[in-house]
Amino acid sequence: MTADQAPRPIGTFRRVAVIVNPRANAGAASRVFPLMRERLAQILAGAELSCLVTQDAAHATRLGAFVPADLLVMVSGDGTVHNVAQGLMRRPRAERPALCMLPVGSGNDYARTLGMPLEAAAALDGLASAVCVPTDVGCCTVLVPPPDLVRRKLPPEQVYFLETMSIGVDAAVALNTMELRASTRSRGRSLYARAAVSAIVKELRPYHAEYTIDGTPHSDDLLIFAVQNGPTYGSGFKVAPRARITDGVLNVCTGRNMGALRALRCLLRIKSGTHEQHPRFSTYECRELTVSLDRLLPIQCDGERVSGSSFAVSVIPGALDVLVPEGSPVLDGLRSGS
Repeated sequence: MTADQAPRPIGTFRRVAVIVNPRANAGAASRVFPLMRERLAQILAGAELSCLVTQDAAHATRLGAFVPADLLVMVSGDGTVHNVAQGLMRRPRAERPALCMLPVGSGNDYARTLGMPLEAAAALDGLASAVCVPTDVGCCTVLVPPPDLVRRKLPPEQVYFLETMSIGVDAAVALNTMELRASTRSRGRSLYARAAVSAIVKELRPYHAEYTIDGTPHSDDLLIFAVQNGPTYGSGFKVAPRARITDGVLNVCTGRNMGALRALRCLLRIKSGTHEQHPRFSTYECRELTVSLDRLLPIQCDGERVSGSSFAVSVIPGALDVLVPEGSPVLDGLRSGS
């Protein structure tokens, strides 16, 4: 990292919008934010500060697209950050505000990737020393949408993801967590583990995928197809332990067909990031890929549902400036050139 590429300190931002999702983590954000407000004002002293509350996913996207600010500070979980990013990526690169995350969600995988502490006071301390660095963003274009959208002749959907896109059982797990979160008190890894066991027991059906990795064709019967910008999904499960959000590539992990008992054992290996040596898994690095499926399946980007049966996926290097705290693994990757 050269002198002219030195990360930008938080104190250099002059227009800051704090975006709060009061419903994140069963209302935890609405309880925590009043305690954060004074410390935020101290850290951002000298900046013009505004606070905005999201109403729903579409509203979060509009805020990302239009709110006038140099920096957006997110008090939310991964879902709201994902929705705001859809709006940010509509702006020209030079006009895109930087993004900062104070995690109060139940999964917080993107915050883990950034190295942001998951406890509120520690996250604020991390924010005080944070610097801004350019990071990659994934882009998923739906080439063949579901039949109802085909009939309506809508243009191809384009979805950006900051951390993860997955297809199959692991996508079903991610989407099931939302339902379980609403009906139980489970959070974090315990929530994901419950959803994973349920998906494996009820939905363990292989699908056929024709896919290309940087133009090289593959054909497999799969259970898992994960495309990662960052290393984790499901509240810390290390599906792509070598992924970095500053290296200009996506990491792909595929899991071929296996029985329920073996799938449960592999889930434990994914949690620790040791599954890559298992013969049923394959891993790749790429800048772009395509995938076509034999049927409609559960598909998610950053925990949000996507529908279709054929997709083009690519990485946009350095697309979004993001604040990371001192000691973040993101900075380690920059120093090492990855």
